[in-house]
Amino acid sequence: MKVSSRWIAVFAVAMLAGATARANWQSVDTWDMEGNEERQLSDNGTDLGDIFATNSQQVAQVPDDGTFIFSPSNLPKAYPAKSDLSSPIDLRDGVVRISFTMTAADWTADGSLNTKMGFRLYDDAASSYMGVEIGDIGTTDKIFAYAKVSTDLTGGSKDNIKAGRLSNTLEISTSHTVILEIDYANNEVRMGGDWEWYDDEILPGGVLTIPVDFAAAGITSISKFQPYYGNWSEGDQITIDQIAVLKRSSEGIHIVQQVGLVSKNSAETNTFASLSVTNGDCVVVGAAANNGKWAAVSNLLTFSGSASLGSVTHTNLAGSGPRSYLWYVPVSSTGTVDVTVSIPSDNTAYAAVSAYVIRSTSGGVKVLDIAGVGSTTNVVTDLAYTNIFEFGTASTGVFIEAAATYATTIDSENPDFEEDVVSGTYPRKVGSAEFADAASITNIWTIDEAAKRQTVVLGVAFEMGGPVTPTSLYEDFLAEGTDVGSATGMEEDPDGDGLDNLTEYAFGGDAGDPAVQGNVPVESRVSDGGSDYIQLIYFERTDAADRGLASIVEAATSLTEPGWSSGGVEFVGSGPSGIDGYDAVTNRIPVDAENTKFLRLQVEFTP
Repeated sequence: MKVSSRWIAVFAVAMLAGATARANWQSVDTWDMEGNEERQLSDNGTDLGDIFATNSQQVAQVPDDGTFIFSPSNLPKAYPAKSDLSSPIDLRDGVVRISFTMTAADWTADGSLNTKMGFRLYDDAASSYMGVEIGDIGTTDKIFAYAKVSTDLTGGSKDNIKAGRLSNTLEISTSHTVILEIDYANNEVRMGGDWEWYDDEILPGGVLTIPVDFAAAGITSISKFQPYYGNWSEGDQITIDQIAVLKRSSEGIHIVQQVGLVSKNSAETNTFASLSVTNGDCVVVGAAANNGKWAAVSNLLTFSGSASLGSVTHTNLAGSGPRSYLWYVPVSSTGTVDVTVSIPSDNTAYAAVSAYVIRSTSGGVKVLDIAGVGSTTNVVTDLAYTNIFEFGTASTGVFIEAAATYATTIDSENPDFEEDVVSGTYPRKVGSAEFADAASITNIWTIDEAAKRQTVVLGVAFEMGGPVTPTSLYEDFLAEGTDVGSATGMEEDPDGDGLDNLTEYAFGGDAGDPAVQGNVPVESRVSDGGSDYIQLIYFERTDAADRGLASIVEAATSLTEPGWSSGGVEFVGSGPSGIDGYDAVTNRIPVDAENTKFLRLQVEFTP
């Protein structure tokens, strides 16, 4: 299995297809390198500088071809004066991104020179900097990407930190994107890219994270930039497709972390994601597989860790061959969520899997719609599969889709859709996109005409919800179950099964379905050390405290006795129950002195 990860946004070329990358990202300055006039100007009119002037290059530029061949005539290096961005950026307002996309490179003229090229952002004083660098550093004759962060921000001894290898030689013939994100709120700088290689031990998941205490360094804004190069030989060149400085407000709803996995038809248990979460987040996992064998595994995907979680929702959609899956679970406390996939040897598949953390500044995340489409027979005539999410009212949010096909290609027509994890010759893809002010979303997936093959697409859309509170979690429980009409009070029993809504909520039942009472307590008579006991095992939500739930076990010698009391009830222990989201709690009371005793479980709710 192969694991990949991202923070805030996936590091992939597809996201930079447009000038502003995707919804909710705003361009500060984006140089598309397309016009190849004398000066390279950004979308906001900022000049990229003298070293990118057309007459400073050895190679003739092709107008409007979408790329710029950088091959400087002023050798061997240049560190021009720092220039002003089109507008200063307050780091406290959100996340800032530098992206650098190139389509080719040839640094073979002199492999001993440690050729490099980079782009930095500076603070207002033009002293502290953060940026990206592409370089042949050392004597490796390979091209790497480096994060460039000034030592006053990191406390380190050097400002270049290796992130990943782009080529095993001094030539590149395919497109690569390198991204650096500056995250003031989380005190870190992150770097990722579509690496050819990275070291799992040094760089788990392919994302480099560098701690930076911006407040302690007195850095709250950036306003200047500087492109540069060094140690070039005559004939060295790199073809640049785009350089962009983007910003995104922390307001709204976003994907703040993503980790991907490629399963290669093997049996394995793999905790492929450890996600940092906070109260109100939603953890989502999408998977696209070449067959339906995973559907037969009840514990294929499990969520664990220090954070408190609600109930897991799982759904899948079968085509006539491939199958797509979705899991999502609300988070009700700060901590970590570990995502583990357990694949038995009889249930293997080729699959793309992607885990996400969705977060909103309102304090909660709400499901808008689940939608799916696919071919259900082996006779396929469609070349396009249209997946439609219906919201009813204009909404802003995030959607995630998993698409699997037996065709040789499948692509989303949504320019903002990011393919976060892709696997296979007959591709499986899981991806995501943000949307704004939409009453519905239509995402069209097209397959190749030469082979009209079975295809299935399944997705889920989210918007900002209200703050997560014990009351909102109770309301979510009622909304997710069978309709109870107006009988929403905690002491009401709309399904007439003898359990009120609060008890059903605590046990994980369905307040509107008498056949679903949840994880009811188990009472038994046991002997221990020569004494007899009445023992009660009940199942308590692991996030009971966050939900305002408390359970009290009481005893009495008669069911009609008014004096039920917890006195004399012995707490034996609590631990994993084997039921997702629940611990097993054991209490008992001796029956030696009085042969008739009763135990009861009281559930209390605190808003």
